[in-house]
Amino acid sequence: MGVGKNILLLRTNKGMAQLELAARLDIDNSLLSKIEKEKELPYKETVQKAAKVFDVRYEDLAYGTYVVKLLTEEEEEAILGAGETTE
Repeated sequence: MGVGKNILLLRTNKGMAQLELAARLDIDNSLLSKIEKEKELPYKETVQKAAKVFDVRYEDLAYGTYVVKLLTEEEEEAILGAGETTE
């Protein structure tokens, strides 16, 4: 799973709106949407900021280790299956 899906899963699990996260990452909401859909790769700086927002290590966010531990398979399926992008 790519970093974009990891960000989507963490954001959704935290109940955070896409607009709120985009503001906290200092990026445009449309860019965050593309990142979460894995249509665009984020800059390293953006991933580092997201790791701080979610209180996870950069490596875990970038490579998915933390997300796997955080969510059950059912929760992950529900989030990814819904294609949720709270705007």
